[in-house]
Amino acid sequence: MKAPWHYLLWTPPQLEPKAERNLAAMTRSKGWIWAVLLFWGLPDGISGVALGKASLFIAYNYTGILAGVAAWVSVRFGSDPGWIAVSAVVGLGWLATVAWGTAKYVGWLASILGRWPPMGRA
Repeated sequence: MKAPWHYLLWTPPQLEPKAERNLAAMTRSKGWIWAVLLFWGLPDGISGVALGKASLFIAYNYTGILAGVAAWVSVRFGSDPGWIAVSAVVGLGWLATVAWGTAKYVGWLASILGRWPPMGRA
């Protein structure tokens, strides 16, 4: 499992030029949405392990899932409003880390795409 704040801790990996070029080509062919979903723990394709996609998504995003379940349980069973507020604050904090980490990732990906133009144009 990843740390709950792993989106904030994410730093761009040091890739070799050939790996950067391949990543740029894959992103151009599969699209930006594919790259962002992969960053969020939602790979495409068929997993060889039962529930492989779900387990990867849970390992990346369990903090948000637990905050959502806690908020739902608190509202559903009429818990104290303080617990609802706590789960809402945790969930919103987690969403802020996801937004920040995704912005860093998209910026890094845009810089790679800028360095490696499509093969026909260079």
